[in-house]
Amino acid sequence: MKRMIQWRGLMLDRRSRVGLLLVLTLPLSACAGQGGIPREPFPDVPLPASFIPHSDQWVRIRTGQADVARLIYMTELDVEGAAAAVRDLMVKNGWTIQLTNRTATPDGYKMIVVDFGKEADTIRVTVREGAYATHVELSVARVTLR
Repeated sequence: MKRMIQWRGLMLDRRSRVGLLLVLTLPLSACAGQGGIPREPFPDVPLPASFIPHSDQWVRIRTGQADVARLIYMTELDVEGAAAAVRDLMVKNGWTIQLTNRTATPDGYKMIVVDFGKEADTIRVTVREGAYATHVELSVARVTLR
């Protein structure tokens, strides 16, 4: 005996319910993936051309007082090369290096953290070696002047 469920006057068996669910979720999931990370969301925060946005982990929050973001990129450059490329571009755009720290992740991958400052704004760039690519994360905190 098939178990039937009534939905808005329609009698639906399990197979029909699964099909209906797929028909309703596929268009929604297609829309969700279209809001990818902007290539360079801040005009004075340039990025090397070799950095590829990794859009499933980024976030940006804007309020009246601040604009904060966590931007994730991947690159084929090694850790030292990626850190140097970011450092050169940031300094050319008026950012000051406040701290550089070289370390390793708990699983032994190389990691470089560079903090930049410009007026009241700060950016922390974390460059981490990965198994297949170098992972670059920018944590941006900007004060919105009124």
